[in-house]
Amino acid sequence: MNNINSNLEMIQKFKEDGYFVNKEMFDSEELKEIKDQLELYIDEVVPKMPENQVYYDQKNQKESLKQIQKMFEYNTFFNDLIHGRIYELAGKLLGENPKVINLQYFNKSPKYSKPTPPHQDGFYFKIKPIKAITFWLALDDVNETNGAIQYYLGSHKQGLKDHQNSGILGFSQRIPEEDVSLKECKKITLICKAGTLLAHDALMIHSADSNRSSHSRKSLGFIYYGTSVEIDEQSANDYQVALDKELLSKGLV
Repeated sequence: MNNINSNLEMIQKFKEDGYFVNKEMFDSEELKEIKDQLELYIDEVVPKMPENQVYYDQKNQKESLKQIQKMFEYNTFFNDLIHGRIYELAGKLLGENPKVINLQYFNKSPKYSKPTPPHQDGFYFKIKPIKAITFWLALDDVNETNGAIQYYLGSHKQGLKDHQNSGILGFSQRIPEEDVSLKECKKITLICKAGTLLAHDALMIHSADSNRSSHSRKSLGFIYYGTSVEIDEQSANDYQVALDKELLSKGLV
């Protein structure tokens, strides 16, 4: 009964706040294995992946590796990871069976990183209804100096916002600076120890500063849609084609 009540409280809090923090999803040994497997993946799998699935802040500089897409499609360890305990948690928070969409690697390297502009993940997804959730697993300690995630409280209740081109690789769209939500919603910064798992609603506005420290800020992102969601395949494809064309024209991939 206590477990049922705990789940109900967690679900209600997520709906109300638009985000959720779990500090106990993985123990230290499990986190070490994830980090070890990630290093192997970067060494052995990344060189064989399509260029539009791997982003660098500075092309051809390995230490500036910024983002890897669809990791679960290329590796059994990460396929198991995205279908494991986080998948189960996604189902509870979404209130329906989750559909696996993406497992991404993110890094803000000390020398090369740029700010992550305020945005809503739901703008990129091209789905109706916007019933989706993103999880973010810190692989390093994260604080105000190396790019901690910032949430705009209450923004998930305001619907999908207009976005515009940001010019930032990996986060090509941003909410315009004049949007009232950026001024009226309280912005909080999530300070996280390595192993902390954050979850946020696809409509939650969030951002992050660049890494101003001498330490890396590595993380994994997990995206799930609810099974009731319909994907606008044409819009999603048009967006990806336009994005790939822009990145190629700028020599970024």
